Formats: sequence, structure tokens, C-alpha cells
Amino acid sequence: MDKNRLVRFLCVTVVSVALMLALILTVTVCVGMADGGTPEETTYEGFRPSFPEGSFNWEDYFSSIEWPDSESRDPWETIEPPDETIPWDDLEWPTMPPSDDPPPEPEWPTLPEGWDTLPEEWGTLPPEWGENLPDVGDIDDILAGMDGSLGLPAGAIGAGLASQLTVLNVFVEKDDTLYLKTKAFGDYDGRGWGEAQAYNKTYLSSYSVDYIPYLAASSVSTVPESLLLISPVMQVRVLPYYVTTYYSSTDHIQSSDVTVTSGSDEPYALYYCSLENPQALWGISSAVAEYEKAYAKWAKNQYLTLDGETYDYMQRIIEREGIDRNDPEIIERVAAYIQSAATYNLLYDRNLDKEDNVALAFLGGYKEGVCRHFATSATLLYRALGIPARYVVGFAADVTAGDVTAIKGADAHAWVEVYVEGFGWRYVEVTGAPAPEPLPPDTETDTAPAGIKVTLKPVDLAVQYKGETVIHSGELEGFADYEAKGYTYEAQVTGYLQGCGSCLVYLNEVRIFDPDRVDVTADFDITRGTGVLTAYMYEVTYASLSESKVYDGTTLRTEGVTLVTGELPRGYSVELIPRGGQTAVGRGYAAFDLAFLYDDGSGNPVDRTHYFLVHKRYGTLTVTPATITVKAADAQKVYDGKPLVAKDMYIIDGELAEGDYIHSFTVEGSQTRIGRSDNVVADIVIRNAKGEDVTRNYNIITLAGTLKVTNS
Repeated sequence: MDKNRLVRFLCVTVVSVALMLALILTVTVCVGMADGGTPEETTYEGFRPSFPEGSFNWEDYFSSIEWPDSESRDPWETIEPPDETIPWDDLEWPTMPPSDDPPPEPEWPTLPEGWDTLPEEWGTLPPEWGENLPDVGDIDDILAGMDGSLGLPAGAIGAGLASQLTVLNVFVEKDDTLYLKTKAFGDYDGRGWGEAQAYNKTYLSSYSVDYIPYLAASSVSTVPESLLLISPVMQVRVLPYYVTTYYSSTDHIQSSDVTVTSGSDEPYALYYCSLENPQALWGISSAVAEYEKAYAKWAKNQYLTLDGETYDYMQRIIEREGIDRNDPEIIERVAAYIQSAATYNLLYDRNLDKEDNVALAFLGGYKEGVCRHFATSATLLYRALGIPARYVVGFAADVTAGDVTAIKGADAHAWVEVYVEGFGWRYVEVTGAPAPEPLPPDTETDTAPAGIKVTLKPVDLAVQYKGETVIHSGELEGFADYEAKGYTYEAQVTGYLQGCGSCLVYLNEVRIFDPDRVDVTADFDITRGTGVLTAYMYEVTYASLSESKVYDGTTLRTEGVTLVTGELPRGYSVELIPRGGQTAVGRGYAAFDLAFLYDDGSGNPVDRTHYFLVHKRYGTLTVTPATITVKAADAQKVYDGKPLVAKDMYIIDGELAEGDYIHSFTVEGSQTRIGRSDNVVADIVIRNAKGEDVTRNYNIITLAGTLKVTNS
């Protein structure tokens, strides 16, 4: 989108927001005057009477506007679009290469940074570049690592070129570390996280609980607000923490407390708060407080669930570490413990993800993992302490004031939200610190300082097998920063294949040279990792079918796959191996593995899965609530001066899934005098055979019974 279009867009959206705020404020005043008199005080819950300073220069433009108060309610009649907006010419957005630029190399290895498709202005590729662009991945590859599972699917974040794709660009007016949420999850099943149930109520008919921290904080004191401009590249919706109620477009107002869904692919602006020490704010206005109190009760019912094994394990940690639930620094204490309980390592043992309870294995034996393992373990420990907590995925990145920052697939991250009563969801970083980053070479002498820590490993490499021994190229991962400074290396690696399959590749020896070809290996503290070499004959892409059903207590899995690209050679058949699944109400990914069997006509198929390089696209698994209708008991008697009650209830339509049962309920009703009244059932709790609360998997319709007292 060019500069003029963006300016026009911003002008329109500013006026749209102005009209929206005027309407809301007018409604607020009208409500306050519903009794026919003038209100003593007009309250604008969360809506600023003036715009904060920022790059949009809204403060200057609107300084002459008479903002709504109890005596002036229509200041919008003469608003004109502002003359100035963000200084677009000063921003360094990703630029389009000239159409007549020659190819940088005989073969084009990757797309330019910031682009995920070939720009139209480039026209057709020169013949020497080949017929097809390299497969750099797409948004599905990025989201594959953000589905709540604790394993790492092929193509997930950190694997391959998808990690280098730009998801969105952001512009900020202050240096910050941004946490941009995309989704929160619900219950833990040992291998991953299931879908969370969304809260079905919003504040002022539009705003989710994500806006409560700002509304709470701003009602007590002035809070610092910062401009955030978001320009989506892919169809990913994000939300910063402690977001205000001001947007450049109402299309971006978030109503779900679980999944960020609102928005469009056009650039938009919003403001968010910097709250250094989020805590309960009991001075919040009555309307916000009422909404927050109801949500807090709901959060306790949704985000404290633990299975017995995990609960017992976490209680042993609490006792051993002396963690006190009443410690005023309990949130920080738990985060510090989890960060120190294991080591962050991208090359962790992948057998961890095959354990029956990944979190317990992570804390107990493996002691190495990545952000999703730390975040899972912390979420469970918070819950064991009685603190509502949930596992969250999104993007985290350091941003610089006045610059455009590209948020890439590699910035995908997992963290924890804990619920603070009187405030709302607070994000908590719990991932342990990674190995120290390599220090850049001295810019004046171009000599690397001694003792630089660097982790080097052979790159993961997949090569089509053509009947000859497949040998690793010797290319290393982890040296890019030094190559940019003119440093080079020579490496000896061990690992080769004489047929299809995979093997580990070890780094035996490496020598590092500075730009003058002086051997400076001794200046580096090198940690060696292992890579994977894969040789294949056939490359294919398969997509799993999406499935749906009504909740019945059993696990929903994909029942088929389709071949998207490539061909299945003659004599081969495919066997589907579903992974994971969706049991509770919600939506998950239809993960799968495949086995490729070859039959030469003898009737004895041979497993040749190792001949194939498989790319996967996951469909969705959707489970909807089962509906049951329950009715409180009826009762009747002749008047005797004593209350008539009936404390039973019955399921009159629908049925519970096998193993599920009604654990508890209440029936309220009493009739003493001659006449009749309702007998009402409420607070129904349903559990499964494991004792887990599964009430949210049901849509429960309640009918009142009748209590009747007669005179004869």
C-alpha cells in the first residue's frame, strides 16, 4: 500500500473513531439522566477526554475541540481530517528491489527479507534462476508450532525457512519488549493443551476482559500510554497487553478472551499501557468492578484444572521449595523457580515430547527444553497453588522507538497468564535464559574478543537420493553474525548415508578465521551441536481432513488425508497414523504421521517410509457441546404448616457421555402456604470417570419443577 492510500486510510479511521466515541459518550450521559434530572457526575469508563501525545499529532489537532462533559455533548460538528499523520517518509519499511536488478547469485537461495511471495514488479524470473521459487513456507508452517501441542511438528517455528518469514510489521514510539498474544489454551492432557472455552460476556457489549487492566488502572491514576502501529503481512491477529479502548478502527476491538480474531489486513493504530507492577486495583469504578468480579469467578472454574498425577507432583515441589501461596511475590517466585529448574536448549532431547506427561518429565529428568516446556510447567505450578493460570502463545520481540520492526516466525513464543483479582490477566515470562549470545567483533579492529561463546552445529539437510553416497556439505548453523563481519570457518563433520533415511551429523573439528585469514579459533568458546542429514527419493505434501462431532467423551481424530503435491509411485500405499486428537469441546489440529508401504506383487508389503520427504498440512478437529435438559423434581401435598421441598433433579432429554456423571447440583424451592411455586435447579457440575470437571462440554438446559400445596 503506498503512502497516499495509508494517509487516506488513517484520516477515515480517525473520523470513524471520533464518531464512535461521541455516540458512546452520548449514550453514557443519557443513561445518567434516565431519571429526568441532571447527573451529579459524568463518568467515561475507559474513554479518554483527550488523546495522548504521539506520532499521529492527534493532541495538536484536537486541542481546540470542546470534549464532552455534562454541559457539552456535541463537539463533532466541524471536525476535518488532520493535515499530518505519521511521518511515513521517515519510516524504514521493507523496500521493493528495482525490477532491473541483476540476480545476486546464479541460483536464488531465499526470498528477500520481509517478502513471502514474488513481488509483481519483478516480472518473471530469469531462466538461470530456475522455474520455481524456493519453498520458504507459509503461515500454516508458523502456526503448526502454536497449536497447544508440546511436540514440534515438521515445519514448526524454529525449523526451516518459515521462521524467517515476516508475520507483521510494527511501529512504536518507545523502546519496549512487546508480547503480542494470539491465543490462550484451556486444559492440559499430558502431551499438550486443549482449546479454552471463551467467556460469553463482554464489557459495554464490545470489550473482552483484556481491556480490564487498562480500565482498572486508569480509573485509579494516570497510566503511561504508548502508540503501537500494526501493519499485517500475514493473516495473523495479535493483541498487546494492557491495551486501551482507543483504536483507529472499531474493526480491531477484541471481544473474545481466548482467541484474537478481530481485525483486518489493513494497517491500524492502537494504544497500550506500561504497567510495571500489575496488581489488584480496588478503586475501579462500579461497572468495571462488577464485570471483573463475575469474570474472576468464571476464571477460577476454568483455569485451575489439574489431573491427580500432576497435582501431586506440583505439591511435592511446593513443599520441597517452601513456596507460600500467601507470599506477596508469589507470581515472581514461581517464575524464578521455573526459570532455574531447567536449561533452555533448542537442541533438547526430542524424546521428551513423547513422554506421557511432558511437564513432569521436563522438570524431573530431561531438564532441557524450550519456551513451551517452561510455560507449560509454570502454568501447572500456578494452578496447583490455586492461582488461575493459562498457557498462551503469540509473538515476543524487542522493538525500538521510531523504527519499524519486522515480527518474524522466529519470534513465536509461549508464556503464562495468571489472573489477578481486581486487575485481570497478567502476562508472566517464565522461560529460562538461553546461552549467552555471541558478542559482535570489535568494530574498529575487526578482531573478535577472547572467550566468545558460540554454539555451532551442522545444518539440518535433506537431499534427494540418486544412487550415490550422500555426504553432508559441512555447512554450520550459528555463525551468521560473524560471516557478516567477514569471518570464515573450515569444518569437519561426520555423517553420511548410502541410501534413504536419516542420520545424526556430528561436528568433529572447526577452525575459525578472521577477515585477514588469521586463525582465531582460540578466541571462541565453542559448544558443538548435532544436525540431521536426510536422504529421500520422493517428496510429497499431504493434508489431513477436518473432522467435527458433538462431545461424547471419546477422542476425535482425523480419518483421512489427501495428496496435495507430488505423486505416490506405483506399488505404494499410504497408512494413516493419527496423532493427538480433540476430546473436550473446542478446536484443535488434525495432526498425523504416515507410513508408506511398498508391495512388489508378492502380497507382503514392506515399510519404505524412509524413502519419502513428507510435508504436512493439518486440518481442524472441532468438538461442539452436547445438549442435555434437566428438570427439578415436582412435589405436592396437603397443607400441614410445614415447608414443602424436593431436592432431586432428572435428565429428561439427551444423555451424558459414557463415564460422565452429575457430581453435584443445587435445587432451590420451598412452598408452605396453599399455592404453588417453582423448584429451580442450578450449579450443576459434571465429572468424568477420572474425576475431572467436564461441565463445559455440555449445553445444559434447566427446567423448573413445581411445588404445590393444596387445602385438601
